[in-house]
Order: sequence, then structure tokens, then C-alpha cells
Amino acid sequence: MIEIIPCDASGSVIASTRIYRSYALDFAKDGPWSVASVKMDAGPIVFAHVLDSLVLATSVTLVSLMDAAGDGVIGAITNEEDVTILQARLTKFDG
Repeated sequence: MIEIIPCDASGSVIASTRIYRSYALDFAKDGPWSVASVKMDAGPIVFAHVLDSLVLATSVTLVSLMDAAGDGVIGAITNEEDVTILQARLTKFDG
């Protein structure tokens, strides 16, 4: 059994890119799409959806979101207002 331990959701960007062509039907038509690798202050590195490409060492907060298929995904935001915008973008896809 896996033990889940809550931790701080803050971190910093270690890499960011824009995807212009996706083979995933969810993201194929509404590109480009920005994603980032984030080194959490707690230690792990996660892959997260972002609103725009972020520069190295940008401070972010990780948030739980849901995509159009109803799957849980991780987003990285730089301010609280971005969570609503990012969630709306994720759920607008009709796959």
C-alpha cells in the first residue's frame, strides 16, 4: 500500500516548452500547448500544464486540475487568478 503524505505545493521551473503538434486527441487541435517540469520544494520533479512558457527558476504553485476526459492533472501557476484560466482551457477540449 502506498502512503500519501501531503507536502508544500511550491516549486520552481527547471524546463518549459510549447507543444505545437500533439498526437493526443485531447490536445491536437487547440495548440500550441505549454508544459513545464517543476522541481518541488519538497523534492520531487513533476510535469505540469502551464498557461505560457516559463523561464528557468520561475516560482510556481502546483494545483490539482481536471481535464476534459475527467482525468486529474497537475497545473503550475504563478498567481492565484491563473488557476481558473488554466482549468477553463483544460476543460474546453472536446477530444
